[in-house]
Amino acid sequence: MFTKLSSSSTMAYPSPLILAVVLFVALFVSSAFSRHAPPPPDITSLCAQTPDPETCENSFIQNSKYYFSSSDHLTNQKLNLNVLGLISIRLDLLVPTASRAADDTLNIASNVKPSHRAKTAWNDCAKLTKACVRDLLDIGDPRATRCAADVEARLSAARTRLDTCHDGLKEAGQGGDSLLPSTINIVITLISQALASIVKVHPIIGPTNRHKGSFPTWVSPRDRKLLQAPAPPTSPVTTPPTTPSAPPPNTLTPPPPPPPPLTPTTNNIVVAKDGTGHFTTIGEAVAYASLVSNGLSRIVIYIKGGEYVENVEITRDAMNIMFVGDGIGNTIITGSRSVGGTPGMTTFQSATVGFSRQHPPKSDIKSWCAETPHPKTCEYFFTHSPKYSSPIKGKPDFLKKSLLIALERAVRAAADTYRLGSKLKNPREKAAWYDCLELYDIAIQNMNEIVNPHTKCSDKDAQTWLSTALTNIETCKQGFTEVGEADYMLPTLSSDSYNVSSLISNTLAVNNVPFSEPIYQGGFPNWVSPGDRKLLQAGAVPSPVVIIRPNFVVAKDGSGNFTTVGAAVAAASKIANNVTRTVIYIKAGTYSESVEIGKKVRNIMFVGDGIGKTIITGSKSVAGSGTTTFRSATVAAVGPGFIARGITFRNTAGPQNHQAVAFRSDSDYSVFYQCSFEGYQDTLYAHSNRQFYRDCNIYGTVDYIFGNAAVVFQNCTLYSRNPPNKINTITAQGRIDKNQNTGISIHNSRILAAPDLAPVQGSVKTYLGRPWKQYSRTVVMKSYMGSLIDPAGWLPWNGDFALSTLYYGEYANTGPGSATGGRVKWGGYRPTMTPAEASKFTVTGLIGGSSWLPGTNVTFNSDL
Repeated sequence: MFTKLSSSSTMAYPSPLILAVVLFVALFVSSAFSRHAPPPPDITSLCAQTPDPETCENSFIQNSKYYFSSSDHLTNQKLNLNVLGLISIRLDLLVPTASRAADDTLNIASNVKPSHRAKTAWNDCAKLTKACVRDLLDIGDPRATRCAADVEARLSAARTRLDTCHDGLKEAGQGGDSLLPSTINIVITLISQALASIVKVHPIIGPTNRHKGSFPTWVSPRDRKLLQAPAPPTSPVTTPPTTPSAPPPNTLTPPPPPPPPLTPTTNNIVVAKDGTGHFTTIGEAVAYASLVSNGLSRIVIYIKGGEYVENVEITRDAMNIMFVGDGIGNTIITGSRSVGGTPGMTTFQSATVGFSRQHPPKSDIKSWCAETPHPKTCEYFFTHSPKYSSPIKGKPDFLKKSLLIALERAVRAAADTYRLGSKLKNPREKAAWYDCLELYDIAIQNMNEIVNPHTKCSDKDAQTWLSTALTNIETCKQGFTEVGEADYMLPTLSSDSYNVSSLISNTLAVNNVPFSEPIYQGGFPNWVSPGDRKLLQAGAVPSPVVIIRPNFVVAKDGSGNFTTVGAAVAAASKIANNVTRTVIYIKAGTYSESVEIGKKVRNIMFVGDGIGKTIITGSKSVAGSGTTTFRSATVAAVGPGFIARGITFRNTAGPQNHQAVAFRSDSDYSVFYQCSFEGYQDTLYAHSNRQFYRDCNIYGTVDYIFGNAAVVFQNCTLYSRNPPNKINTITAQGRIDKNQNTGISIHNSRILAAPDLAPVQGSVKTYLGRPWKQYSRTVVMKSYMGSLIDPAGWLPWNGDFALSTLYYGEYANTGPGSATGGRVKWGGYRPTMTPAEASKFTVTGLIGGSSWLPGTNVTFNSDL
């Protein structure tokens, strides 16, 4: 509230502030006020220029304490102080109206059920109306509003935000004004009238430019120096805020220490793709800036030359940010979001780089939860958990609390699942129950890894491990469905009863930030030893055994340390650690056994004598053995860092026994080089985490590459066999949440008929894949497709399930089966991906392989 100033005061308000009177007089003050006395001549003159002079005059009469007479001030000061007084008393009328509009919109956004694009459009509206309120609040803040130009700019911004909301709804097919809350329409009308009045009263754009150098008055002398300074490369980084391998600050780990202070020769933050700066992506740098910004001093982000493929959003938390590049055409930020090409996208959200006031008030749990896909679940657990109900301090705080809530619920669900063991009725139930115990255990371990302050956890790591946790819970439920006990057990075991899936999904959405590759010294992660390179770089196996002594040798003839692979793994589990590689050399022979590398057995490497020479085989299946798909694997790798070379993994159950897995990988950063995977239905279960296959063969019939890993197959050959039902589907990807960073990428590979299919392939329909889950994601790029591929290319799972939410794509393929003219016409299918879209599914784009695969010395192509 403004008070009278003495005549000696030096404070003066520029006359354009007269303009703001009309907004708060003409719109909110009733013309029914009684007129106790005629207004002074100066007020009459002022109000005569408004659309409603009588209302204007009555406002001053009824609020005389905000009127300053000629004896108090000079005329030009007096009129501006009158305006400021009126602004102060009327803001409490406009802001609540806009606030109600924001609440109404948020309520609709939280409950809207239509298409994904409609949901996005309403979420945009919720953010935009919140930002509108902030604009109006700024008008009443003397620190933010110094002249009429400020008032006009903020009113214009507030109106533009509401118009953008309206346009987004129209783009999403949500109609026009009829669907908007009535409060929004009221605010739009009022702001429009106010702007019209401002122009009529005093159409001045802003104060005169008093600075040299053609910069406006709001560019400080210090900022002018920064803009006119020499190119940044002459100022190398001397004291980075964090070592290259440290996790970025927008993850669930503590932020790095503050950057060095800004000086004329040092930038605050440096972004460099080659790892020579503080961060490798702009998004990470902006997130860090939002943590250290005080809203007053300038934070400079120097972005070294290079092409940065990411979408960057600068929120209100990151104020006074400056981007400095190496020049046009040298520093490039690029993206490919579009309304037509990206499911659920609006124009507002499509920007490659944008500024947004999207973050809600820091203590408002409801507003934070509105940013998640399950806001009601979020609100409930935050408000009913005393230790998490304290005010939210920012995005990292909200992210960490969300994850801790999900972790606590997962622990409770796991404990209750364990107690159910004594109530199970038959071996099939027991098998599915046992899977659930292991899967929950791994999910809990993954979430603990993220919050563990001693774990190196990048944003990509967090997204991967959260994706894995969610996949594990879904696999638990799937197991009981497979054994035919869903009706009896799932109501009790389902994570829905504990809201674990919803809570993890919320955390995935909050953590969904631009990808960055962690940079490690030497070009590979610290868990890959130099010995791995020599093993994978060497010539024909078993020459690595001569170069580097293996830890254990397996030989059926007794010439090694063990005669079974399982015995060697058990021995390795006692010495395996996070640093050194444990090598098991498996001599030529057929080993009939089931093998599992457990979650605590890290950095195991299998080295065989080559495809068809070293063979590990089994015959477990869903139909033949009564097991679950998850448990049917001949070999399963769970512990991170598993590598295999020169081995055949086989399941001989046959097509009549349905799901029968030859190999299942849950191993993060797992690599398979010159291996063969042989089976029929569900041959290779790429279940979760990051995986890479190079120069491998995969044989099968139905869904023979499936799961929910982030996996790239490069220079591989996929052989479709002769199926009993005359239909082959190569892939069945299992992405269940749109924010999971998972998918199948088949790159520079060949898709051919196996010897048993080739003579009869005309009688069999072979498809590239079908959508196993709601957000299934698979691409085939620069690969050769034989004539066995059906012209439609892809097969539905069941009716129209997932056809609009899946992501299937093809890029620059060759061969008789690659023509896309006859392909399916689904909403989520992209017959001709752009290079920018395809690059997201390369080794670099999908699994971040450029940062860790060099350490294995497996040959790979990092890009298209």
